[in-house]
Amino acid sequence: GINVSDGKASAPEVAVVFSPSNPTPGEKIIARALPSFFGNQKKSLYYTWYIKHDGCEIASRGSSGYKASCDVNGDNRVNEEDWKIEAMRIIAQDGFDNNINTQGDWDNDGYSAYFGGDKNLSPAYCYVHNFSNGNNYELIDNGANGDGTSFLIGTRLPNTLSTCPSGNVKCVKSYTETCTADGSISLTDDGVLDTDGTLSGLFSDYDACSDSEMDVYCNPSQCYSDPSNLGEEVCAVSCPLGTEPYCISSTWLDPSCEEIDGVDRACSTMGTPLTFCRTDQLASSSVTNGCEHLFPNADNDDTGNNSFGTAEENFWGTDPRDPDTSDRGQADEATVSGLGIDEFKWNYMNGDKVGVVVEGNSIVPTKHDNSSMMVMWALPKNKCTVQNVGSYVKIIKGYPVTIPTATMDINDCLEDNLIDPREGGQPTKLDVSLEYNPTSPNNDASGRGLGDLVSVQAVTSNSEKEVSQLYYKWDVRRLNTPNKEMSLDSDNWISISDITSFRDETDMSLIEGNNISDLDFSLNVEDNSANYGLIFNDDGVGYLRVYVDVEEVFDSGLTRVGHSDVIIRVTSSSEKIDLYSVQVDPDSLALSLGSEICSGEKTCYVANGQIIGARISSVDIDLSNYSWTLDGNMLDCTQEMSGSCQNTKQTNAIFFPISGNAGRTFSLNLVANDIEGGTREGSASIELARRFELVTPFVKIIPESGAEKKELGTYIDITGETPAADLINYSENFFVSTPGSNINLSGEFHPSFIVSDSIIKWFIDGVDQNNATDQIFFAANKPAGSVYNVSVEAEYVQPTDARRALQKFWGIRQENSTENIMNEAVQVEIGEGDPMANKGGVARILATLSSNVSGEILFLFRIILTIFILIATAGLVFGFYPGEISRRK
Repeated sequence: GINVSDGKASAPEVAVVFSPSNPTPGEKIIARALPSFFGNQKKSLYYTWYIKHDGCEIASRGSSGYKASCDVNGDNRVNEEDWKIEAMRIIAQDGFDNNINTQGDWDNDGYSAYFGGDKNLSPAYCYVHNFSNGNNYELIDNGANGDGTSFLIGTRLPNTLSTCPSGNVKCVKSYTETCTADGSISLTDDGVLDTDGTLSGLFSDYDACSDSEMDVYCNPSQCYSDPSNLGEEVCAVSCPLGTEPYCISSTWLDPSCEEIDGVDRACSTMGTPLTFCRTDQLASSSVTNGCEHLFPNADNDDTGNNSFGTAEENFWGTDPRDPDTSDRGQADEATVSGLGIDEFKWNYMNGDKVGVVVEGNSIVPTKHDNSSMMVMWALPKNKCTVQNVGSYVKIIKGYPVTIPTATMDINDCLEDNLIDPREGGQPTKLDVSLEYNPTSPNNDASGRGLGDLVSVQAVTSNSEKEVSQLYYKWDVRRLNTPNKEMSLDSDNWISISDITSFRDETDMSLIEGNNISDLDFSLNVEDNSANYGLIFNDDGVGYLRVYVDVEEVFDSGLTRVGHSDVIIRVTSSSEKIDLYSVQVDPDSLALSLGSEICSGEKTCYVANGQIIGARISSVDIDLSNYSWTLDGNMLDCTQEMSGSCQNTKQTNAIFFPISGNAGRTFSLNLVANDIEGGTREGSASIELARRFELVTPFVKIIPESGAEKKELGTYIDITGETPAADLINYSENFFVSTPGSNINLSGEFHPSFIVSDSIIKWFIDGVDQNNATDQIFFAANKPAGSVYNVSVEAEYVQPTDARRALQKFWGIRQENSTENIMNEAVQVEIGEGDPMANKGGVARILATLSSNVSGEILFLFRIILTIFILIATAGLVFGFYPGEISRRK
C-alpha cells in the first residue's frame, strides 16, 4: 500500500480570478489566487507572482528576441526570474516612492522562509505532481556525475536470451551492469536486440514486475562474491514486496504470454523469469534533497535567508526606514517571499500575462518514516512536464520502498502557466438558467385571446459584461413525436420560432440580438394549426421547449458561450373559468353567484375585502371531478357556505376571499376530469387558470355627451398631414362644452364591478347634487368663458353581510375589510370655439382664468387684497395728521 498510495490523493492546485476580467489599458486590475488541497492555512503559504509584459519573451542579449527593458535584474537575459522580480517589486513597494533619499538601513525586516510554508518544522521533502499519470516524484539533486545523469546501483544479468520471443518488440539480449555494495558502478552496454536483429540503446524504459508500476531494485541484503569477476561483491535483483518478476514487453509492463510468444499463459511459466534493474534506479545513500524555493532573488542575495540589508532594500525598492513597507503586518523579506500574498494588483497594459506558483505542504504524506508531508507547488494551468524521472529504494520499517524521483527546475514550468486576464481565470462557459412565468400556463384555443402571456428570462450568474452587452439567440420548439408523447431527445423537437403564423398568433417578442434577455409570447394558439402542426394532445396538454444561446465577447476577441433550455407544459382548452360577484343571504350568510365580472379580461382586477365566485360550465365535455386551488393551496367549500358546494367533494363552483395589499397577484387553478368508478378509457381532462391582481379602487370622470375632453395638442408627422385621432393629446381633467348643452358625465370605477357596493356623491361648484348614481346630468347655463367644477366622491365597502361572511368562513376580521374612499374632480369650460378668438379678448380670458382658480387660491387672494387695503387706509389717515404724530413722538 505504501508504494501505490501516492497516486490516490489530490495534489495542490490553484485557480486565478481577475477583477475586472476584461480590463482596459491603464486600469487597475486585481488577480486573486484560490489555492486548494494544501494542508496548511492560506496565510502561511508562499505565493510567488510573476508578470510578463508584451514582448518580454525568454531571450538572451544578442538574440533577436531580447528586449533590454524586460531585463529587470540586468543579467543580460530575460527569463522567469525577471517576470517574478517585476511582480514581487510591485507587491513589496505597494506604491512607495523609492526615488526619495532613503540611504542606510535602519529597520529589521529579515525573514527566514521554511520549506512548505511559514513555521513548517517537519522534515522537508519536495515533490512535483504528474497530472497525466497521477504520480508524485521526489525532487532530488543532479547526482554525483556532475553532468545531469544519475547512474546508480545496477545488477549483472545473465545473457538469458539469444533471440527475442515471437511477437515481442524488444527484449534484453545482453545486459551487464555491476551492482556493488560500495556504490561503485561498472556498466557495459551490450544493447537491446530488436526483432530484426539490430541493436538499439541500453534497455532502461520498461518495468518487469507483475501487477505493479514498481521497479525491481538491487537488494543489499542479498549480496555475494562473484567468482567470475575476481570475487567482486555484487547484489541480487529483487522485485518489491507482493510482486513477482515477469517477462519484459515494450507495449505494457504486464504483458500476456500471447503478446510474447503467442501462447496464452503466465510469463513466469516460461522458465527462468527475466529480471533487471533500471539504470535510473538510485541508491538511497546517494540521494540529495532537491528542495529549492521559487522566490525571486536580488543580486547575490537569496530571498528568505533572514537577511535583508541595504543592497536588497535598494533592489526591491522598499523603505529601509520601515520594516513593513507594504503595511501587511510582516517584514519586507516575508512580503518578497510571497508569504500570504494571495492578491496581485497592477495597472494593466495590453498583452500582460500573469501567473502565480504557490508553495506549501500538501495533504499527501511522504513514504519516509517521519511526520513529513509532501512539499509541493501549485500552478494555475497544472502544466508541468516532469523531467529526468528515476527512483530509489529505501528500507522503511524493514521493507524496501521504492520512491519515484525527478531532477528538474520547476521554474521551467512557469511560462506554460501564464494567464491572459481577458480570458483566464474564467469558466469556459457561461452559466445560464431559464425561468418562466406563469408556472402553469394556459392556452386559449377559442379565439377569445384570453391565453396566458408567457415570459421566459435568461439569467447568467458568471458573466462579466452587463446584460446589455450580451448577445442572446432564442428558439421555441414544439414536440414532434408520434402520438405527441413526451421526449427529452432534442431530435424530437422542431423549431417554430420563424414560422410567421405562430409569431403572429402569439405576438412573440424579438428572438435575437444584444440585451434580449427576455422572450415573451401569448398562448392564443388555435388547435390543429395547419402552419405548424399540432402542439396539444387529445387531453389538451402540449409542450413547448425554449432554447437560448448567450454569448459574451471580450476585447481580446475571445468569446465564451452558455446554453440552456426549459420545457414548458401548456394546457389548452376552449373552456374557461367564469367569475362572479357574490350575493350573501342576510340570515345564513350562505353565498351564491351574482353577476358575471371580468368577462373577456386576461387579468381580473379586484379590491381588498371582496368575495369572488368562480364556476366552469363545460360546453364541449362532461366533467364530474374538480380540484380548485388558489396559489397552489386547496380551496374549501361546504354546503353551509353555499348551496353550489358539497361536503364530500369539490364541485364546478368555488368561492374565495380577496385579502392583502395592492399589487398582490393571485392564480386560481382548476383541474377537472370525468373519471368515474376507476374507468379511465376515453376520459377527458382539462386544466384552466385565471389571474387576479389586487388594486386600490379609484374612479375617473368620463364625458359621455354634451362635453368632450379638451385637446391639448397634436403630433404631426414630417409630411405635414392631418394627424390621426390617436395622435391627438387630450386632457383627462379638463372638458369643453357650449352654452345650453345638456352635459352627461359618468364615473368610471376600477374595478368596474365595485360601483354597486359604492356610496356615491356628485358636486358641482362645491354644491352636493344629491345624486347617488354613477352618472350626472346638468345643463350648461353659464355664459361662454365660464367654468363648471365637477367632482365625485365615492366610498367603497363590502356590504355588512359580506363582511360577516368573510369573518365566519375565512376568519378575516372586520378591520381587514374596511372602506376605500375615492374622489375625482374635473372642470368643464363653456365656450364658443377658441376662447382666444372671441370678442372681449382680455376680459374674457381673465374671466376664464378666475373661474379656473380653485376656492383656496381665491380665499388667499382675498386675504392679500384685504391686507393691502388696510395698509393703504392707514397711510391715508396718517397723512391728514402729520404734526400730531410728530408731537406725540
